[in-house]
Amino acid sequence: MTGVFPSLVTNGQSGTKTTTIPQWTRNTKRRYRSLNSWLSAQRGVGCQLLRVDLTSLNNNSLKLTLAFKALRRKVEKTFHTKINYYKIETSEGNGVLHMVWAVNSDRAAWIPQKWLSDTWQEITGARIVYIKRIRSGGHHTQRVSRYLVTQYLAGTHHESSIVRVSYSWWRDNLPLSKGWSAMFRYCKNSFTKNYNSLSSPFRQALTMKNLISGWTSLLTTGWWKFDGGAFHLSGDCKSIYLNQAGAMTLIFPTWKQLLK
Repeated sequence: MTGVFPSLVTNGQSGTKTTTIPQWTRNTKRRYRSLNSWLSAQRGVGCQLLRVDLTSLNNNSLKLTLAFKALRRKVEKTFHTKINYYKIETSEGNGVLHMVWAVNSDRAAWIPQKWLSDTWQEITGARIVYIKRIRSGGHHTQRVSRYLVTQYLAGTHHESSIVRVSYSWWRDNLPLSKGWSAMFRYCKNSFTKNYNSLSSPFRQALTMKNLISGWTSLLTTGWWKFDGGAFHLSGDCKSIYLNQAGAMTLIFPTWKQLLK
């Protein structure tokens, strides 16, 4: 997916690092966790990930949203695949969409940049687009999510240009916010400061790093097994169950098995 027309993004992708790091607020960290959670779940299903940017010639946000819907339908019809997405819309220029697309396909996802540019120009009149495959592996997706958050969501200047941040939750069937909140509430009394071995399912005090690692495992594989029990996803992917010690013989399903 090499460039045919000038790209919006020339650095900070899965193989490079950003040069400036604005101050991250609590809201920035929340968005970073949300994006990382979404990426982990998409990798768990086996999706191929693409970085996509789309420009516009009109500063009407509604028209840009409708144009993207039209593009997504054309992509899915032409390439016979379904596109899940995480979208950051900013007011740069006349409006820009910075996205990650997730393609669930047994074949290598291939959307030529020229086709994307020509199709986007037919819909909006704007021809400058960017598309690049994200290499597999958690460290590559973390670099991309850090880049997106640092470049477009962190700092006063960037936050003031945000129009909206959204993802295809109705397609993904992923309760990211509710799932994290529920698990955090359950685990908060097991952190080092409040740890009580008699009331905690964890046999050792929990750290935030442990919790994030466990949450990533839950999203990537469908379960988080720890010393004392396990969390696993329900069959409808809308709930998270906790199994105490003694239920360790359960066969935990993967995302692919759950979403079939």
